[in-house]
Amino acid sequence: MYVSLMERKGREEGRKEGRKEGRKEGLKRGLERGMRKGLEKGLKDGLEEGLEKGLEEGRLEGKLAAARKMLAQGEPDEKILYFTEITPDQREDLRRERGSSR
Repeated sequence: MYVSLMERKGREEGRKEGRKEGRKEGLKRGLERGMRKGLEKGLKDGLEEGLEKGLEEGRLEGKLAAARKMLAQGEPDEKILYFTEITPDQREDLRRERGSSR
């Protein structure tokens, strides 16, 4: 009877220890998996955002380059604004830029 009480106590302690270790290992694996998934998502989102921003900047640079050429050719402001779709403020910035480079 004494042995069975000791066995029971030992088994119960073993179960507690096993649960504790299981939780610890599960938490560790969950954290690793979560961090990996978070990193993958962050990279994907960052690349998409960077690509979109780069394309947007490239489009604007193309419009500004066309506007510079049109200004150099003496095209009317209305025509420059219509064809390049830049803002009047951007056109004025180009005029100032052009004036300071002479």
